[in-house]
Amino acid sequence: MKCREVKYYLNDYLEGKLIDEMREQIALHINKCASCRAIYRELKTEHKLSGTLGTKIHEGGDFWESISDQNESDPYLNLPSILYSPLKRREDPGYKLRTGKRFLRSNWIAVAAPVSAVVLAVLIAILYFYKSSASFWQVESLKGSPVVGNEKIEDSGVIPLGEWLSTDTHSSARIKAGMIGYIDVDPASKLQLVNTKDKNYKIYLNSGKISVKTHKAANYFSVLTPSATYTDLGCSYTIEVGKNGSSFLHVEEGKVLISAGDDKEIIPDGAVCETMKNHQPGTPYFLSASTEFKAALSRFDSGESSIDDIEKIIQNSGDSDALSLWYLLRKAQPGELKLIYDRLAEINPPPEGVSCEGIISGNRDLLFKWWEKLGYSKESLWKSING
Repeated sequence: MKCREVKYYLNDYLEGKLIDEMREQIALHINKCASCRAIYRELKTEHKLSGTLGTKIHEGGDFWESISDQNESDPYLNLPSILYSPLKRREDPGYKLRTGKRFLRSNWIAVAAPVSAVVLAVLIAILYFYKSSASFWQVESLKGSPVVGNEKIEDSGVIPLGEWLSTDTHSSARIKAGMIGYIDVDPASKLQLVNTKDKNYKIYLNSGKISVKTHKAANYFSVLTPSATYTDLGCSYTIEVGKNGSSFLHVEEGKVLISAGDDKEIIPDGAVCETMKNHQPGTPYFLSASTEFKAALSRFDSGESSIDDIEKIIQNSGDSDALSLWYLLRKAQPGELKLIYDRLAEINPPPEGVSCEGIISGNRDLLFKWWEKLGYSKESLWKSING
């Protein structure tokens, strides 16, 4: 954090009104910056005299402050005796220097103790931040002046829980999504921060485009849109919402789970998926698919297809279209399944025990086994999603 931001939040910091992340960053800054530390101590004295010092200041922050206080005061009075006793004894006329292992051991302790203390403080700060129920996320302006509520963000700021962030055609922003990663908001976009609770982060993308990059997997973050919910499985991806509420997902790395009503789809890296409002999720495909294939697939997803479109999908399918054909086995009518099965079997033969009869009968376990053989993920992922 910058000095200007730290000074702005110092009163709230002292009164215990900030979330763990902010407290940690301010405490670390105070420990390094003499100017802010001096202002902090003046304010702390004023708060003590006025009786307004908060009782919710985080233990992690207090620990850092105690280190800072010790470093600037008399070391003989404040540092643990194990650190300063060799120095104290050296001033004593009766002190005799001991050599060998005992001398080396005392020096090792003198180095290890403060290092251990710092490591412990960092671990405590991380633990408490991880458990924090933050009521806002940090926002950085990447271009122009994004708006949070009615306030323009010129440099950096925050988006409170329940508030909206919007960008015009000349602005863009980056949101720090707790500890899981960040969200880049493109121009002409509008989103709302819906939930910031641990392992249940949510935003609502009303319109525009976002790029998400996370480093923490397993259902921690979801993007709600008018047509579907996108749950992050640890990856990077983009989501674009059109004016009619339809959405377009492109997974660049990892996987994303799409949910629309009771329908769920896992979209692997490199694939895209279009979903229309009040429809089940579209059939995912790779951008390398032929124009004819994508056109026929679009008609199928819109509910306007015929057996001719299924034949066009099969005729124009290549090896990379196995993903789409597998999903069609879950969606197509019984009379169409045999054609789709045969074509997918040509591209990538089913594993042992998977038969056309079993697939047509709707046996999900057989479908999941074939999914794993196709290499998109473990079948256990599907089973965990479907309970």
